[in-house]
Amino acid sequence: MTARTLAVLALVGRAAMASASPPAPAPLNVGAFPAPPFMMKQTDGTWTGVAAELWAEVARREKLEWRFVEGEPGNLVAGLVDGSLDVVAFPMVPTLERERVMDFTYGWYRTGLGIAVQRPSESRRWLSLGRTLLSAGYLQVFGALLLSLAVAGLVIWIFEKRANPDHFGPGLRGIGDGVWWAAVTAASVGYGDRVPITAAGRAVAVVWMLFSILFISAFTGSVAGRVAIQHFEELRSPDDLRRVRVVVVESSSGLEYARRNKIRATVVHSMDDGFRAVASGDAEALVAGEALLRHRTTRSFPELIVLPAILETQTYSFGLPDGSPLRERLNRRLLEVLEEPVWQNISYRYLGN
Repeated sequence: MTARTLAVLALVGRAAMASASPPAPAPLNVGAFPAPPFMMKQTDGTWTGVAAELWAEVARREKLEWRFVEGEPGNLVAGLVDGSLDVVAFPMVPTLERERVMDFTYGWYRTGLGIAVQRPSESRRWLSLGRTLLSAGYLQVFGALLLSLAVAGLVIWIFEKRANPDHFGPGLRGIGDGVWWAAVTAASVGYGDRVPITAAGRAVAVVWMLFSILFISAFTGSVAGRVAIQHFEELRSPDDLRRVRVVVVESSSGLEYARRNKIRATVVHSMDDGFRAVASGDAEALVAGEALLRHRTTRSFPELIVLPAILETQTYSFGLPDGSPLRERLNRRLLEVLEEPVWQNISYRYLGN
């Protein structure tokens, strides 16, 4: 066999091997859905946000080819189940219901389930003040105050009745003068129509003035603080939510929470639909992720506020098909990224402190 023949055979063999080599793997289909500040679709079709940039960094380090595929939250879960999606970068909360049909990566953001309501109106504040002042605890405080006035008036009358009969006369009328003096002194009015002149009387007056200052300051601060937070305290448990009109977003952890706790809730298509329902008065409370609520109320719905109560803690993760071979690889990269400044920069840029 000639050298030329051997060369031809070698070239043919190489061509056959090249044609038999496996094709490049198709890019991963990564599910996405707008959920500021975690996922936001720009006008040019690109995605930004905490989850979008975290996923991009993890995929870059793992040398994965991928593309975002937009879909509704419910369809994203269905895509993982039927195999049309390889990953969901939309922040997902691991729940028992979801765990039955899919898998999750390591949790990368800890938050909680929160409640958004309308800012309390002026009329509501007055109603709250009335309820506060008529509550059992404050009625007891009023009773204690009246008793203190009576005791202070009686004591000042005992010390002043002989030396100062013009201001603190005999009998019940004199005791009444003493109670009047105690009342105007406690209120810091001090008309001057009743003035103690004995050393003992003045000592009692000093003690009563100091007591009155401390008591009135504490009482006023307590009432103001109670009125400020009473609206917040009304909604902080499933029992509280059963008394109001609640709205939740479809295929969300808020919906699962409502179902699990037997809370009747109206289901809407998107977070903004929920915000609009509360703002218009069609609903009284929107239950959703606390971070999502704070971001949208701050930027787009200033007439709403997020209550300080957290219904339950949550952790955001990426979603995967059940038994996905990517899980361990992605978890290693996630832990690596979360311990480096790149994650701090991403979270600070979108979430601040």
